[in-house]
Order: sequence, then C-alpha cells, then structure tokens
Amino acid sequence: MSYNAEITLDLVLILRLLVALFFGVFYAVFLEISRSGRNLRTNMTTFAVVIGVGMDLAIAYDADWWTTVGVVALSSVGIIGRSLLLVPNENSTNEKAHNELGRYKLNWIFSDLAGDLNEIIVDLRDLLNRADLKQKESAILTNALGLAFKAESVIKAARRGEYEQRR
Repeated sequence: MSYNAEITLDLVLILRLLVALFFGVFYAVFLEISRSGRNLRTNMTTFAVVIGVGMDLAIAYDADWWTTVGVVALSSVGIIGRSLLLVPNENSTNEKAHNELGRYKLNWIFSDLAGDLNEIIVDLRDLLNRADLKQKESAILTNALGLAFKAESVIKAARRGEYEQRR
C-alpha cells in the first residue's frame, strides 16, 4: 500500500499576505515618522483609517473571505505594534522621556524587521532558483523579491533617521 502526499503552494496568497504585511509596517512607519503622516494621523484620523482599509481591500480584491481576513490581520501588525510601543505609561510624568523610549524601541523593531526581511529575501531567492517554476510563478516571486528589497532599504533608512531625506 502506497500513500502519496502533495504539497501545493498558492503564490498569489503568499504574495497578498506579504504585500499586506509590508504595507502595514510601511504605513505605521509613515504615520509615525513623516511630517505629512503625523498630520494625517492627528488631524485627519478618519481619512487615515479609510486609506488603510481601502488598501487592504485593494490587496484582497477578488479573494475569498478568509484571504481578506488574513490580509486585514497582517496589515494591522504594524499599527498595533506602533500603538503598543507608544502607549503612555501612567507612572511616567515626563512625556519627553516616554517619546525617547518609544523611539528607542522603534529603532530596535526596525532592526528586527530588517533581519526578518533578510530571511524573507533568502527564502524568496531559494524559491526563485528552483528549476520547476513556471514563468508566471517566477514573475510573481521576482516581484515579491523586489518588494522585499525595497522594504528592507526603507526600513534601514528609517532606522538611521534618513527616511525624510530620501523623499
């Protein structure tokens, strides 16, 4: 008696989830670091939410409901992380010290994200180097690899404080 097992890989699903994760992290960084992002966050909060939800729906366009749930969940990781890092401490009366601590934590998160993106890049390169990929799958992986490189570059620039200078 022999058993066969097949493993299938849905590259479109993986790409959607990666794009959602990258978008969520970049949007959180944009809202925290850039002058226009801070303005959007403080003065036009509803518009900032509409932009985020609209991008989630655009990423999940023509997908199953569970894919849409995954996209929304992964895109919210950046905003949730940003919110948890910048929650004011009730015991602290010095807001400046709190902001410096938040920036310090954000700097280390950027460092961790750059490391995680490096691992994603290595995995995407390994998948791309497989000989049994079709042209369409290869194009999707190449696009995802390009996005990962771009994300790594932006996060490293934000960690060094050069994000505003690059714009």
